[in-house]
Amino acid sequence: MEKLTLEKAKEINATMVTEEHLLLHAANVSAAMEAMAEHFGEDKEHWAAVGWLHDYDYEKYPEEHLLHTEEPLRELGVPEEDIRAIMAHGYSICTDTEPLTDMEKSLFAVDELTGIVQAAARMRPAGITDMEVKSFMKKWKDKRFAAKCNRELILKGCEMLGMDIRDVAEIVIRGMKAHAEELQLAGISGMYRLNLGNAGFRSERTAYNAGEKVTVYFDMIASDTDYHFYTDDVELQRVYGNSNGYEFTFEMPEHDVTISVESRNTMTCL
Repeated sequence: MEKLTLEKAKEINATMVTEEHLLLHAANVSAAMEAMAEHFGEDKEHWAAVGWLHDYDYEKYPEEHLLHTEEPLRELGVPEEDIRAIMAHGYSICTDTEPLTDMEKSLFAVDELTGIVQAAARMRPAGITDMEVKSFMKKWKDKRFAAKCNRELILKGCEMLGMDIRDVAEIVIRGMKAHAEELQLAGISGMYRLNLGNAGFRSERTAYNAGEKVTVYFDMIASDTDYHFYTDDVELQRVYGNSNGYEFTFEMPEHDVTISVESRNTMTCL
């Protein structure tokens, strides 16, 4: 093949990747790469296609990531420059292919970055549609937020590009905004709101799709106090409850949910 198209990348990827979260990650990285290509004045569809295909072998070989990529893609006719870019996104992690071109460096930088952008957008009622880089940077600086996304690798990629993290993040946000619906980041339209009625409650997000698992924590615990938790038409599954707090899970129904608590002091006066 003369050029890897987005359609072809999706076709090839579908032969190996079926898990929804991995397909969503492929779409996130594809959108980010499209925006990076625009920044560098390159072919947007080509870069988007490489982004879509970058984790070709991960689902089947998570412990041997990129060890089952190079030859299979070559046999399928994927151009060498695209194979090299895909291999280079694992540089210093699972390959020794150093990113050299703008496309390779961009893929290395945005791979983990899209995870933090996605997590930040999911916490906003309007999703990514109104997110600006200033609000994203607040989440970026909180090392506990989306902690599994490797910030050191992201910064290494930005350094390779000769760009500041703020500038790369702004491009990535712009690219993901253009595909907000596809990336499930368009906000609460079609989603249902979680209303936490008292101080002490916390949850990862404020809106969820119907059928999605919701986890809620309650941390404001006092001794000699009974707590009674209330919801509207939802059965809470208590994961744990002790002196450190409570954790509940439930499946989001097709309506908004409010959770509240009432407390009663059980101390006996003598």
